[in-house]
Amino acid sequence: MLEKEPIYVASKNNDKIKEIQEILTEYQIIPIKDLKIDVVEDENTFEKNAIKKAITISKSLSGKLCIADDSGIEIEYLDGFPGVNTKRWYKGTDRQRNLEILKKLEGIPKGKRKVNFITAIAIAKNNECIVEKAKLQGYISLDIRGNNGFGFDEIFELENGKTLAELTASEKNNISSRKKAIGRIKLELGRFMEKTYIDFVKAEVEFKQYLKEYDKNDGNIILKIKHTYEVVKQSEYIAEKLDLDEENVELAKIIGLLHDIGRFEQVKQTSDFTDNSKFDHADYGVKILFEDNLIRKFIKDSKYDEIIKKAIYNHNKYEIEKDLDELTNLHCKIIRDADKLDNFRVKQTENFRNIFPSKYNPETINYETISTKVYNDFMEHKSIKLEDRKTQIDYWVCVLAFIFDLNFDVSLKYIKEKNYIDILIDRIEYKNEDTKLKMEEIRKCAKEYLN
Repeated sequence: MLEKEPIYVASKNNDKIKEIQEILTEYQIIPIKDLKIDVVEDENTFEKNAIKKAITISKSLSGKLCIADDSGIEIEYLDGFPGVNTKRWYKGTDRQRNLEILKKLEGIPKGKRKVNFITAIAIAKNNECIVEKAKLQGYISLDIRGNNGFGFDEIFELENGKTLAELTASEKNNISSRKKAIGRIKLELGRFMEKTYIDFVKAEVEFKQYLKEYDKNDGNIILKIKHTYEVVKQSEYIAEKLDLDEENVELAKIIGLLHDIGRFEQVKQTSDFTDNSKFDHADYGVKILFEDNLIRKFIKDSKYDEIIKKAIYNHNKYEIEKDLDELTNLHCKIIRDADKLDNFRVKQTENFRNIFPSKYNPETINYETISTKVYNDFMEHKSIKLEDRKTQIDYWVCVLAFIFDLNFDVSLKYIKEKNYIDILIDRIEYKNEDTKLKMEEIRKCAKEYLN
């Protein structure tokens, strides 16, 4: 027997929870009565309040599916009062509040006591949300009647003369605005839940489990773990700046999380970050994820497999392969930019021995030269090919040349605002005069490009 999909309900109202459970029978409704978050319902419509609550609570629950509502009555004679302020205009019990409404309508005939009971239901997963609204029309009764229900049920009179509180639970559910709203949202819920393929929180848990195989006292491993999480942040930053929808933002984060998964085995086997014909960390990442099917630990659905595979494979190549579809190409560009943005941070903050494990020589780095081809390629706004790097300074210039392969204006702006060009160039004291002069030309060239 398949387990029912859970939907969390943030409510202390037992009657409301029971009503939702009786209508959404296909799902596992889980009440959260001890939620510490107090969402201020300060929007100007019932729908906006419901959306705000559902999204806020879903985020607090690490992206779990959450249902929230906002409801109230609008009395025509009182110009729609109390409306969205239904729960706040009077401090007291339901009975006290209902008696106060009866006072406001004292002496007003039934024909002028029309009221709409409005319910907005929202279901959210992180920032993604669907919402529906429904209303039930009736009258404010002349007196309090009935022992069933809650809220305004005892003064909400139907055309047949009965109040909602005089109906049985099943009779009320058959006509309630909440049932109508939930019924409408159920039509969208299946499609909405099919859309939520990506659970980043679960993927992150699995990633931490994967890392248990590697020595976290190794400086290179530590560097790459930090780099991975920073690339996730940069991927999210770029995707949001590009105004992508929630699903593609989450997809960009998943790619960021997995883009260097092959690095850890590379470090374990070679104690180095150099890709070559014997070990390419992107190729190895693709192998373990898709040939060994490790990907299913991180994302349950295969819908985005091809995008993830291509993005990881292409993230460290000299250029993105041709003839990719538009969305795949976009995510390849996002991860390449995110990876490079954090590479600038790494080169600013990490020691050279961790940055270039097998290449760093503290006795010669200040005296080394720039290879002619590396210098000329930089001045022509070209990325540096790995095989053209000969000296330690070449490796440094290769990093600076990342700017020529950035795909988005937001990425270029980020490098400029962080002042990475000056910071990285100034990390090394150039005691070779020719190198010193060329690095100043490189500084000028880079800044002109960024401007």
